[in-house]
Amino acid sequence: LMIATLRIALVSVIIFTCSCINAFAGAAASISFQYSESLIFVRIKVNNKSGLLFLMDTGANLSVLDKNTATLLKIPVLQHDTVIGTAGKEPIDLLNVKSLSVANVSYSNMRITRRDLSKFITLHGKKLDGIIGMDVLKDLAIIVDFRTKKISFSKKRIKAGNCATIPFEMHENTPLFEVRFNDTFNTYLHYNSGVSIEPSKEIYVNVSPSQWYELK
Repeated sequence: LMIATLRIALVSVIIFTCSCINAFAGAAASISFQYSESLIFVRIKVNNKSGLLFLMDTGANLSVLDKNTATLLKIPVLQHDTVIGTAGKEPIDLLNVKSLSVANVSYSNMRITRRDLSKFITLHGKKLDGIIGMDVLKDLAIIVDFRTKKISFSKKRIKAGNCATIPFEMHENTPLFEVRFNDTFNTYLHYNSGVSIEPSKEIYVNVSPSQWYELK
C-alpha cells in the first residue's frame, strides 16, 4: 500500500511514486528518521532538551513523554487520570511541556501524558523518550520518503500536484481510508504507524474473518 512515500494531511492522504516525489522538494524542512520493524522514529526537542527519541504513532490519540525522561527534564505532574486501552484501564499522568519541536514545527504549552515506556518497544536497544500521537499529527501535512529516510512536517497545506491522492476520514482519531482487494470487495483500513512488524517483502493488512474467506 505504501509505494515509496506516504503523506498524511488533515484532509487527504497521498501515496507517492518515485516520479512525483521531486515535486515536493523544498515544500517543508526535512529531517532524517530511523526506520525499524515498520516503525518511524524521529528526534525531537522538548523544552530545552534536543535529540529525544520519539516514535511516530498515528494510532495514539495523545502524545506521551516517558516517565524517566519527564523526571530528567523536571516536568511536574499536573493531574492523574486513567485511559482505557486493549489491556483495560491504565493510569496516566498529565503534563504541560513549555515547548515541543519537531523539524521546523513547534508547539507551546502543550498538554501531553506521562507513562512508563521502559518496557515498550526500543530502537536497536535504545529506549524511547516518548511518542508523537495524533494530537500533534492531525494538524500537520507530513511527507515521509522511505527511500532517503527523510521526513517533513508542515502546518501549511502542501499541494499534491500530479501525484495520486487517497481521501481519508478520521475514525476514532485514526486515519481511515477505503481500499479494494483483488477486485473482489471494498473495505476500510486504519493507518496505524505504531504497529510493529518484522521486515518482509509481503504486505500485511488486518481484515475480518468473513473477508478473509471471501478472498480465499
